[in-house]
Amino acid sequence: MLIELWKANLTHDMVRASGVFAVHLLPATPKEALGVSLSLVRTLGMRSGRDEDKMAGLPLRQGVTGSPILTDALSYVEARVAATLDGDEMTVFLGDVVAGECLHEGNALTMQVAREQMPGEWMDEWERNHRRQLAEAKLRRGHDD
Repeated sequence: MLIELWKANLTHDMVRASGVFAVHLLPATPKEALGVSLSLVRTLGMRSGRDEDKMAGLPLRQGVTGSPILTDALSYVEARVAATLDGDEMTVFLGDVVAGECLHEGNALTMQVAREQMPGEWMDEWERNHRRQLAEAKLRRGHDD
């Protein structure tokens, strides 16, 4: 399993320190599950864990690696970091898969569906967060433009 994480994100630091990670597929169907998934995308993807405990109150269980497993996910995979590659503003983590499970039936949420279904103010929040991450990445590389 291969993932890329922005160095500015707390998740990056947590994966580097723990040597483990979990990747989840979120459901797009049924309709009720889509709403839960979009809320998860907003909670986990548009805010910094440095500012708040994003996992507080989410339905979770501990995986075999100690990673938090989102019980509302369609499925997940857990991995132990086998190697890393520095990508300036990101780190590429290569992980050996050690566990995984299909938790629910349904279609997986894609970025296209998420962007089409998110309320407008959430998309604005998404764009602000993305610009913040890019600016942080440029600063870390020594660019201030």
